[in-house]
Amino acid sequence: MCPISGKDLSGIQIIIADVKQEHTIADMAKCCKIVVNCVGPYTLFGEPVVRACVNQGTHHLDISAEALFNCQMYKKYNQTAKENGALVVGACGYAIHKIESHNKCHFKKSTGNVFTNYCEINQL
Repeated sequence: MCPISGKDLSGIQIIIADVKQEHTIADMAKCCKIVVNCVGPYTLFGEPVVRACVNQGTHHLDISAEALFNCQMYKKYNQTAKENGALVVGACGYAIHKIESHNKCHFKKSTGNVFTNYCEINQL
């Protein structure tokens, strides 16, 4: 029983995944519609999760404030995400808002596009 809602949660599946064992990440991505990734540093641990999600067509959301990571993921996985219908939204955490407006201006000047959330792999 959940102490807050009082609901029986015993039927909820627990999935154990480890970025050092990429097949476990792929298995996790197959079992869900969205992955909320809150484990960093993303430059060390994030890419296997993004890759698994876009390959499986699973949406991915993270709270990364690592601008370079988000740009690298956009460049590497944008096309695959589009083809597989996966939406990848990076930089959704509080820390990113401090630099987000600067980055939007930078990308607008360099590409003509404004990204909803710094870098998106698939536009809404």
